[in-house]
Amino acid sequence: GMLDRNGDVDDDIVSSSSVGLGSGAEADTLLRDIWGFAEKGQHGMAEDFIEHFDGFYIIPACPSEYWLRRLPRVAAGDAGVAASSQGEASSSLMHAQTRRLLAMRRTDPIFLPPQDDDPLTIQVLVIAGQLIPSRFMDENHPAIPNSTKHFLLQHGILEHFSSSAMIQALTRTLRQRANHGATLAARCASLTVQQKDLLHRVVSEVACEASSRGFVDAQSHHEDNGARALLFCSLPIFRSEAGFQLQSQAINASSQRTLADGHCSLGQGRQVHQSLAELIVVDGEPMHLPGELLDLSGRFVFRESPHILSSFAQALLLPEIQQHLISHGRWLTQVEWLLRHVVPHIGELGSEAQVIVLDRLLPLLEVEQANSHPGFVPVEVIGGGTLLKPP
Repeated sequence: GMLDRNGDVDDDIVSSSSVGLGSGAEADTLLRDIWGFAEKGQHGMAEDFIEHFDGFYIIPACPSEYWLRRLPRVAAGDAGVAASSQGEASSSLMHAQTRRLLAMRRTDPIFLPPQDDDPLTIQVLVIAGQLIPSRFMDENHPAIPNSTKHFLLQHGILEHFSSSAMIQALTRTLRQRANHGATLAARCASLTVQQKDLLHRVVSEVACEASSRGFVDAQSHHEDNGARALLFCSLPIFRSEAGFQLQSQAINASSQRTLADGHCSLGQGRQVHQSLAELIVVDGEPMHLPGELLDLSGRFVFRESPHILSSFAQALLLPEIQQHLISHGRWLTQVEWLLRHVVPHIGELGSEAQVIVLDRLLPLLEVEQANSHPGFVPVEVIGGGTLLKPP
C-alpha cells in the first residue's frame, strides 16, 4: 500500500484505508481475527506465523503525536499528569477514523515503551519521537495480548526501547535507505541544544559499545560499521572548539542571571552544533594564541581537547569512523593541521604566538621533513620585515 508521508519523510507506516483494510474499526476487527488465529495454533503462537506474515502490515502503530505529548511531563517528574495524558492518548487512538499500521519484520524490530521511568531513558525517548516517530507499537491495542507480545519479543519482532536500540534502528535505516541521511539530519536540527548534547553523548557511547561487541557475520559487520560511521558523521550534534567556548560563556552568563533574578536558561540557539561532515577532526590538542585573530577553533574538533567527552574521543578512533573522516578529508593529524592551517599564517603572528606554534610543531617533525618545507621559522631582517626559513 501507499505509505503515509510526513513532508518528504519516508517512514514505514501506513493507514489501514491505504492498504485496503478499511476504517479504524474495520481494521481492528481484522487485526483481532489475524492475531486470534495465530494464538489458536496447535502449539499456540508459532514461528511459522512470523515467516508467513513477514512484511505484512499487521502491527498496530502508535504514532509519536499520541505519546510524545506526555513524555516531557514524565521527564519533569509529573507522573500523575503523564498517566492521565497517556490514557487520553490511548482513547483518542482507539477511536481514530483510520488505524496506523507497521510491517512485521524480523530485520526491523518495532519498539515497545521502556520498562521503567528512568529520566535519562525518557529524555532519549523524546528525541526518538522526533528522529524515528513511526517505530512504536500501540501496546494497549486489544488485538495483541501480553502472551503474543512476549512471543514477538523473544523472536526479535518487538524490542523494548533503549538508547542502544534507538541508535541501532537509525543505523538500520541508513543501511536500507542511504538517502535517508538528509532527512535524519533535518529532523535532528529541530532538537534543542540540550537534546543535541544528550544525543551526542548517546551516539558516542553506543558506537564504542557496538564496536567492542564484535559480529559473527563479517559481511554484516562491514555493512553495520559503514552505516554506523555514516550516521555518526552526518548528525548535526557536535560542537567545535569554539562551540564549547560559547557553551562556557552561556553557562557563565546564565549563572550570573540566576544570581540576579533566580532564573536559569541556556537558551535554544541551534547554531553551535554541526555535523562532522562540516567540521575537521584534529588528532591532537587545541592551541590558543594570545592576542591573535587567526581562527583556530571555529571549524575544528580536537580529539585531545579537555572539553570533549571521553566516549567521543574513543569513538573518533574507531577504524570505521576514522576511515570515513579520512576519506572525506575531515581527519588531520596534529602535524597536518599545523602545517596546513597555522604555518601559512606564521609570518602574520606576533613573536609570542610564533614561539608557541614552533614549540608545538618542531618536536613533531623529522629533520628532513622540517627542512623540506619552504620555511616557517621567522628570522630578523635588517630594516624590518619578516623572512621565513627552514629550521
